[in-house]
Amino acid sequence: MEQGTLVGNVLAVFFLAFAIMFDTATLTVNVGNIMYFIDTGSFLIVMGGTVASTFIS
Repeated sequence: MEQGTLVGNVLAVFFLAFAIMFDTATLTVNVGNIMYFIDTGSFLIVMGGTVASTFIS
């Protein structure tokens, strides 16, 4: 893996997590906001569909 690819992936994950946790009302980072992003049902639908489509193909 090239160095630029690694740096780009790390930055992408960092900024995604930062955007989810950032509170615009108070201009602070609140780790508890990540729970608003996580939904078990949606996760199971996406992962189940991914696995099923992989097996189908």
